[in-house]
This record gives sequence, structure tokens and C-alpha cells, in this order.
Amino acid sequence: MAAWEEAMWAELEEMPLEQQVIACGEWITHMVQSLLPRLGKVRRERIVQVLKQEGWDATRLAETIGSRPGTIARLAEEGRAAARVQHLVETPPQG
Repeated sequence: MAAWEEAMWAELEEMPLEQQVIACGEWITHMVQSLLPRLGKVRRERIVQVLKQEGWDATRLAETIGSRPGTIARLAEEGRAAARVQHLVETPPQG
């Protein structure tokens, strides 16, 4: 178990039972609405960054992290598409 996970469980166990119920609900909601989408975005961005490095491709990255090349290729394309949209949003029209 990761250190952050151990800390989370330790914090939860220190709470009164009724507060544990509330905290579990709040944490689940936060994870689904905020944390998971942010983690997915960062993962796609990092995949694109890795694939830009010399010597890296979807197959090598997939083998390195224990994933499938098709999954890495899909996530990379999603990351590139998101970057294009972000660039369009951030770039003011010329003229």
C-alpha cells in the first residue's frame, strides 16, 4: 500500500464512526468529480511528453509500464487533441 493510501486510511480510522461515513462520501465524490478527471488528464499529457522523446513509441512505453500499445496510442491521441483544443482556447485570434 502506498504511503498516501496508508495516511488516508489512518486519518479515516481516527474519526468518529459517523464522521467516517461523511468522509467516505465526500472523498468518493471528490475522486469522481475532480481527482479522477485530473489524473486522467495528467496521464494523457505525460504519455504525449514521453512519446515526444527520442527512442520512445507506444509499444516501448506500453511494455515499460505494463499496458497495451493500442491503449497508449489512444491516450496519446486524446492528449494531443486536448492540447490542440487548449491551444485554440488560449491563442487570441489574429487580425
